[in-house]
Amino acid sequence: MSVKFEFRKLARETLRSSGADWAEIGLAIGARLRAMAEVQAADLLACYCALAEEPVLTEFCKTWLASGKGLCLPRFDSAARCYRMALVGDLQSDLCSGEFGILEPRPDLPEPEPELLRRNTVWLVPGLAFSLDGVRLGRGGGYYDRLLADVSGWKLGIAADCQLLPHLPREEHDVLMDCLVTEDRLLRFHNLNTPPSVT
Repeated sequence: MSVKFEFRKLARETLRSSGADWAEIGLAIGARLRAMAEVQAADLLACYCALAEEPVLTEFCKTWLASGKGLCLPRFDSAARCYRMALVGDLQSDLCSGEFGILEPRPDLPEPEPELLRRNTVWLVPGLAFSLDGVRLGRGGGYYDRLLADVSGWKLGIAADCQLLPHLPREEHDVLMDCLVTEDRLLRFHNLNTPPSVT
């Protein structure tokens, strides 16, 4: 049994017992995101459609779209067995139920691949848990690690405070976060050899 399996089991048990209000947590995180210079400077936001135990960022995304900036969300490519991002302009009419019953962009919406590699794209990344040095624990499919492998923009781990752990195991393919944003904390990482700054 792998170490990561044990951490995932612990993370899922924590989430089940947390009693978290994911909509309220999402609103608090959204307020923190709006105050971040990195987010304010971005032209394109790469976000996600929340699962049952993930911060809901719908209101933040609506405000983002209303400002006239670009928003993209993950869409599963069943042929390649991976996620790709697609541009959306409306969080109701542009979404449908996807491969795993998760909301995702309609099949006809375009992929903004060249834009995603630009530095002024900010990625909001969900996870089961995050460590205090920016390591992300996903759900085991490796989908986000592959999606983020060639990304140069800011990668912000999005989580409830109860999802933060002192340490997580990291493998070579695991993509580190540049920041962690919770309802209570904003942690920025300069590198793994210096302590994070907290605001």
